[in-house]
Amino acid sequence: MFLQFEPILKEKIWGGNALRSVLNKNVPLGKLIGESWELSGVAGSESVATSRLIRGRTLNSILERDPRDIVGSIPQYRGFPLLYKYLDVHKRLSIQVHPDDAQAKSLGLGDFGKSECWYIVNAAPDSHVACGFKTGVRRDDVESAAGSEALISLLNLVPVFPGDVIFVPGGTVHAVLGGVLLYEVQETADITFRLYDWNRPDTDGRLRPLHIRESLAVLDTTWHDNHKIPAVTLNESDSYAHVFRVASRHFALEEYQFLREANIPLPAKKSFRVVTVCKGDVTLSSGSMVLAVHKGETVLVPACLPGLRVVAEAGAAFLLSSVPDLISEVVVPLRAQGASSDQIVRLGGNPATSDLAVLV
Repeated sequence: MFLQFEPILKEKIWGGNALRSVLNKNVPLGKLIGESWELSGVAGSESVATSRLIRGRTLNSILERDPRDIVGSIPQYRGFPLLYKYLDVHKRLSIQVHPDDAQAKSLGLGDFGKSECWYIVNAAPDSHVACGFKTGVRRDDVESAAGSEALISLLNLVPVFPGDVIFVPGGTVHAVLGGVLLYEVQETADITFRLYDWNRPDTDGRLRPLHIRESLAVLDTTWHDNHKIPAVTLNESDSYAHVFRVASRHFALEEYQFLREANIPLPAKKSFRVVTVCKGDVTLSSGSMVLAVHKGETVLVPACLPGLRVVAEAGAAFLLSSVPDLISEVVVPLRAQGASSDQIVRLGGNPATSDLAVLV
């Protein structure tokens, strides 16, 4: 069956009202809701099912009963491997960094770090995100500026527009600088080190703690210009386009955009699939099972479901993500459509460290 869950709303000092006004989320009036966790296995913030036969069960309890049926034939994780969120960044986030997998293990913070990607749903005019540092910035420069406004001058600023995708692997210093509604796919980890937080108090009137020593231990100052990922087309017709937006060993993100109503099959994967509708309405089907999915809603499609199809109206668009087999599910189909090695490698961010670099 298709699995749906109740969004987990989180109040943040930087939040706004876009989750309600843009995505029709049931956000309490008068609350600054900054995050809606759509699908989460994080302890203390586990998603609870709303689907009829499993209503009230947590994602992890469902996974414990049928791990392979849900997750598929990928390396087995303790719990669900990915976390899905919407973020309404009305005011700027702290300047922060997350460890990668190896760093998280070495610091005793668990087996997984926090690599993530952002799909920009909405952005005010002249919106920017910070991703990495300007060319020539050294760790000593960061250490000298950490905890102060001087840090801003070292950051690499990237303009963003609706439909852009930003890849933020572990070790990348970053901040969303306000006026942005985004959809985030990330590893299941909740580890954030802050370098600077604009000297603003939280709702209790206290400054939030910084983590300068921890940040310096994991940040990467290497400059590159591929934080905003160029889309690579897999299929395009007069009715729809199917493009890859990001691909790494942790997750792949694909986008389907419909110019007219269409009924199409979705490629099989070795893992689960997560479908999030960002425009219009779509209908998923597998055998006799049918589910209508509306803008802003997220569905977990277990790996065991065969023959997945989607019917979408003109103007609809949705995102599909999975834990990919990079060779059979990314490299081979893109090669067959004539994609170049450079195009494929850049789906993984920095060409020097992209997970795809050794596969093409």
